[in-house]
Order: sequence, then C-alpha cells, then structure tokens
Amino acid sequence: MTKETREALVLVPPAGRAFPCPAPAVLLFEDEQPVRERVYFETATILTQLGLASSLPFPA
Repeated sequence: MTKETREALVLVPPAGRAFPCPAPAVLLFEDEQPVRERVYFETATILTQLGLASSLPFPA
C-alpha cells in the first residue's frame, strides 16, 4: 500500500508526503462473496518513514 498523508494520524498533523506501508488485508466471505475487509498496518512504521517517530509518546 502506498498512501499520502492528507488527514491527521492520531494527534499528528498531515505531512503531505507519500510513504510505502506493508498492509495485509483479510477478507470475510459469505456464499463466496466478500462481505467484509480488514486492513492491518503498524502506525509506528508509518510515522518512522515520515520522519515523525520522535513525536511518539513512546520509543519507536
């Protein structure tokens, strides 16, 4: 997944830069049709790539 920060990420203002982030997607199927998707990612990885990890309230 590649994303550009245009909205705030939990107390961190948008940086306006793109970043790559590994993000697995888990799909739930009913009758062979997808009915739900969940995407998981690690916020600390994103903040580190954007150079904002120092603003974390805990060590990254």
